[in-house]
Amino acid sequence: MAWRVEGSKGLMPEQAALSLAALGIVFGDIGTSPLYALQVAFGTEGLAITEDHVRGVLSLVFWSLLLIVGIKYVVLVMRADHGGEGGVMALLAQALDSDAGGPRRRATPWLIALAVIGATLLYGDGVITPAISVLSAVEGVAVYAPEAKDAVLPIALGVVTIVFILQRFGTGMLGVVLGPVMLLWFLAIAAIGVHQIIHNPSVLRSLSPVWAFRLWGEDPVQAFVLMGAIVLCITGTEAMFADMGHFGRRAIARAWWWIVLPSLLLNYLGQGAAVLAAGSHDMVEMAGHPFYASVPSALLMPVTILATIAAVIAAQAVITGAFSLTRQIIQQRLFPPVRVKHTSHHVEGQVYLPAVNRLMFIGCIAIMVGFQTSEALADAYGLAVSGMFIVTSILLTVILRRRFRWSWWALIPVMGFFLLVDVVFLSSNANKFLTGGWLPLSIAAVIIVVIWTWRRGNAALQRGRLEDGLSIDKFIELLSQSETTWAHGTAVFLSGDPGMTPTSLRKLHRHMPVLPDTIVLMHVRVLAVPYVPEASQVSVQQLDEHIWRLICRIGWRDDISIPDLVRRAGEHDLPVDARATTYWTRREGVGGSRQAGLPLWQRSLLQFLLQTSPSSADLFNLPPRRTMEIVVRGRA
Repeated sequence: MAWRVEGSKGLMPEQAALSLAALGIVFGDIGTSPLYALQVAFGTEGLAITEDHVRGVLSLVFWSLLLIVGIKYVVLVMRADHGGEGGVMALLAQALDSDAGGPRRRATPWLIALAVIGATLLYGDGVITPAISVLSAVEGVAVYAPEAKDAVLPIALGVVTIVFILQRFGTGMLGVVLGPVMLLWFLAIAAIGVHQIIHNPSVLRSLSPVWAFRLWGEDPVQAFVLMGAIVLCITGTEAMFADMGHFGRRAIARAWWWIVLPSLLLNYLGQGAAVLAAGSHDMVEMAGHPFYASVPSALLMPVTILATIAAVIAAQAVITGAFSLTRQIIQQRLFPPVRVKHTSHHVEGQVYLPAVNRLMFIGCIAIMVGFQTSEALADAYGLAVSGMFIVTSILLTVILRRRFRWSWWALIPVMGFFLLVDVVFLSSNANKFLTGGWLPLSIAAVIIVVIWTWRRGNAALQRGRLEDGLSIDKFIELLSQSETTWAHGTAVFLSGDPGMTPTSLRKLHRHMPVLPDTIVLMHVRVLAVPYVPEASQVSVQQLDEHIWRLICRIGWRDDISIPDLVRRAGEHDLPVDARATTYWTRREGVGGSRQAGLPLWQRSLLQFLLQTSPSSADLFNLPPRRTMEIVVRGRA
């Protein structure tokens, strides 16, 4: 990314600017967990608030941050990226990639199913996080004005609306604005923690794992239940990995080790120090609101305002993570295509998906109206996160064995430990299913049905498509053997494979006795660069007296305008009559036969997905009045 911040000593380095922006986009969720994580942990049913238990909770929080986020994700998982992209679908692609020089591995069904489950769980968490973050923020402000309690929900709905409207400006622009705010937040919570630690330095002893083991040894059942609350301190970790394509591994890792982890650790220790300093008589009361209990009374108001802003920013991480994840799922051909807008001139991973943004917005609004308060949403938080942890660990195990050639002696103890911790997190959150955990699982189930229908339906349509592998050479030979009338004009047929005959052309030839005397078979290739010089964008090859092949190479940031590319090809000896050029595209449809394999409900859903997907005319900016769309109905 080319952000350059001018200062007295020149320009800020690119990676420093990216790390600063990542604070506002990537770490919003995990950065605001101190607002509620220890409060929920200390409020675990049956947990006595004693000095040993407080130290045990702090020890569990510290080692969860260090081992799960720092070691597992930042050191291991983020090195298993796929072309710079993160997220569970990137892990799937990496697991299926060939070894050097070898063929791509077969997409085993269990790997695909596992990745889809992990991806859909992130959607469930992604819809909940903005809702609970904004609600909790506005509820915090209402503490100072109890009479405004009834206005909390309308205000929160308005804030969520603004958050989703801002997505169109891209993560880069938002990062420039939100990054400094989150930097201020992290510095503030670190300073609050240092203030309390200075008054009670003995809290630093809680960093020892001995306190965590002592808590487990004293009451394993209580410690097991407690882990369902400890997971709240690492929520947002999966979104951090999913957002890696927006900023890159190095920028995120640098922000984590230098700013985020030290700030979170100092604040959690500070909260613990405030609780321990209260003594046995007031310890229970202090544990009820440990974050605000650690804030000096003179700073309570400004810290509350800053916390409100930070909690709103927390919604950003999962929204951008959902954008990246959806793009990856589409690239794996598991989801209907949607319009993707690149919001950066230099970073390919920074994308905005209007359709996904609208659906997540509707979901957030519905959840907020249905649950009303953040407390009602709390139990829905940990189950999806824990499930994603397990999926990531399994896929990472496959990658470390296949791609990085880890020996079993190294793989079993390392990944066995992480899987064990993930299973404990998931199991301890399972009892929250009826009180809110069903929500992210229900969202995940709906998306799984869509993905399953799209994949199964497209496989059925693929078997019945018209082209049947007919090459261009064979089609030209077929034309020479048939009586074809040629009329003046130019027809451009979009082709997914430059060597194969487009279905729309075959359909037209089969049912119409007349063809335009200039047929252009156009294939568009999107290269892994932001821009392609105009002189290198088009190449023309004449295949027959009437048929031309047009290859267009564009960058992922280039605006795709098929008419402009065709006019530019006219400069390369392509006989184009711009006034008589028509554009021919294909849209899939589901035939009416009931003899196919899909049940009626699934065929209806597939037809709906095909009809609502953006057409080629929409994606490539084709002129509506000169675009002909042929519907190819296949049996599904």
